[in-house]
Amino acid sequence: MTVDDLRFDAGSLSLNLVATVGRRFGDPIDRLGSDERLHEWLAGVGLAGVEVELARLRRLREYLDALFRAAHAGEPAPADALAAVNAAGAPQLSAGLTLAGTVEALVAADAIRILAGAERADLRVCAADDCRMLYLAQGRRERRWCSSERCGNRSRVAAHRARAR
Repeated sequence: MTVDDLRFDAGSLSLNLVATVGRRFGDPIDRLGSDERLHEWLAGVGLAGVEVELARLRRLREYLDALFRAAHAGEPAPADALAAVNAAGAPQLSAGLTLAGTVEALVAADAIRILAGAERADLRVCAADDCRMLYLAQGRRERRWCSSERCGNRSRVAAHRARAR
């Protein structure tokens, strides 16, 4: 795996969107750098064939990042981020009993479900200094990393090497 690989392991649609920026607090990598990458991401989250404007989705992604990080830190939600998420609209129930609506509405509804519900307590930030990805730590075990295979393994190897020195 490389740092520009799309991530689908954050635990929800909205957090997977936020995870399309790698190394957010270092030298950021935008994993949605083109319409082709956007279509790959949409397919990865089960929304293949749905049309969305890349620039609008990227703006929503940044507002969601601000909301999730504020919630995780126990800080007030930024007003501009709240307004952007609320303006994304609400998904609708189709006649086939599936969710319908814009990608932005589906993502916003997912974020609202997390932020306003019990899952907010499961919101975590990866403990790896070079990651800091937001994810939902679901399950009984406390998770320190977004992925035990990725960041967890790198962190454990680095700690082992530091002890060995």
